[in-house]
Amino acid sequence: MSLLAYTQSLGARLPRVRRPRIGWIVVPTALLAVLVFLATTVFLPVEAGNVPARQWRGLQEGGAQGQVQVMRSNEQWQAQWRSMGREAPATLDVQRQTAVFVGLGNRPSAGYSARLVSTTAHDERLFVVWEEVEPTPGQMSAQVVTQPWLFVVVNRGDLAPVIEQRVR
Repeated sequence: MSLLAYTQSLGARLPRVRRPRIGWIVVPTALLAVLVFLATTVFLPVEAGNVPARQWRGLQEGGAQGQVQVMRSNEQWQAQWRSMGREAPATLDVQRQTAVFVGLGNRPSAGYSARLVSTTAHDERLFVVWEEVEPTPGQMSAQVVTQPWLFVVVNRGDLAPVIEQRVR
């Protein structure tokens, strides 16, 4: 018996192999897509939302020592403004508002300042991000000792504040 005759006789006894239908590919792919969609919408954290803030800045009266302070009462708010020789612009409602004071301490020129980068709410926390701005090389600025400061008030007293300094 030749090899060709032998393979033909085996082919007659073996069942024919059928090509899979398109459903065998589409159904698992659709299920996988649904699972990925559900996983990304349910398990990924909610995106942080920007929170509007009021701010006051200055170059003097910020204190010789650097400090970051969260105001927990209207008395602290008023006392910090008085220590700077100024009147508070408004009363602080600690039930509705969160206030943060950033004092940079002594700096060698007027080119330094504190700048608010962002205020965002995320996961029951209020993130207040600030940075120290330094004079650029060659920038002309008064050569006088300054004490830059920044006050930030956010209308979200219900969130736990997290203060972060961004460093460039």
